[in-house]
Amino acid sequence: MLAGVRAGAPTAMLSAGTPAPRSSSSARGNRSRSASAASAAAAAAAAAVVAAAVVTPGRSSPSASPDVTASTNRRGSVTGRKLYNFFGDLPPLDVSLAEIQGEGLRAMLHAKLPLCYFLHALLDEYAAENLFFVLEVDRYEATPFADPVQHLQAAFSLFETYLGHGSQLEVNVDDRVRKGVVKDLARLSRACAHATKAESAASATPSEAGTGPSLAVGLRHLFLPAKTAVLALLDASYTKFARSPLAARMAAELETATTDAADGGGTVYTPRARHFALNVLVEYMDRHGLLAPPPPSAASMPNAAVDISAPTSAVDGGDGSEVGSSVAAGAAAAMSLLTHGDPATRHALMRRMLQGFGITLLGVDLVAYANAVLREP
Repeated sequence: MLAGVRAGAPTAMLSAGTPAPRSSSSARGNRSRSASAASAAAAAAAAAVVAAAVVTPGRSSPSASPDVTASTNRRGSVTGRKLYNFFGDLPPLDVSLAEIQGEGLRAMLHAKLPLCYFLHALLDEYAAENLFFVLEVDRYEATPFADPVQHLQAAFSLFETYLGHGSQLEVNVDDRVRKGVVKDLARLSRACAHATKAESAASATPSEAGTGPSLAVGLRHLFLPAKTAVLALLDASYTKFARSPLAARMAAELETATTDAADGGGTVYTPRARHFALNVLVEYMDRHGLLAPPPPSAASMPNAAVDISAPTSAVDGGDGSEVGSSVAAGAAAAMSLLTHGDPATRHALMRRMLQGFGITLLGVDLVAYANAVLREP
């Protein structure tokens, strides 16, 4: 999951699917009946707001692309010492170019350095959200959530970020697929609310194990139809990328890879190859003005997540359930942010997404890397 760019400021890329930190067993045992009731209210709120998402006003136009400035090639100015100091001497295992050429998109999605080149191509096509969505869904499906409410919150936020009409990162899937996810999410939300209420009445602590396998499995595979549709879009983009000058550049710049048989035969790229791959994304960020800090108003953009704090009052959720007003208000604010975002907000969002991508896959903040390694002293 994407690490935060700075303390207290998680990146946008996986904030939607990020569960709250898992508490210890002793801490979970000390939860009160009121906490369980708040969890049930949160689940009911998610059901109500997801159902409302079907009639969300029409999508807003995505922001216009920034003016493209001349790209500056700084590769020649980087010394071996700078690269060693920045990367260290323990590069991670990666996917070889031969595997990518043989398996195509499937291998590319498991790569690190080669994926930087493909991401650049997607950014140029204004289709990077397709890759971000698939990576986030993969992480979501593999995450062991502590309880059903955390699982539901992650699902709802992931839906808002990538499938909500008008979202800055909305993926282009058929409306039938989207409505299917909405229907399943609303159904699972109601099931979660009923399960947590039942456990609360029995003085039990909500947990994934206590809600039965059908709810957990349903939530885990909720986005499979949308993921399948987006993978088809990515496959078409990859076919185009494989014939592009950018793919030829990738082959030329990463040909210095070596194989470490002691670690299962995975490919290890040299620090200079890592520099080349990172520089591909830094070039894009520099060309589009993403290395400079965003305006304060855009930089303070909140994360699109439902507030599941204990509600101060309750309102009718529309299906007979009580929904905390603070929960519903938080969800509505998140939807408003995603639906009515402006170009400055998208600019800041893409900066954070690319920073998060670099931190997650390579342990490198692209902005810090550009300032520390690529800039001349």
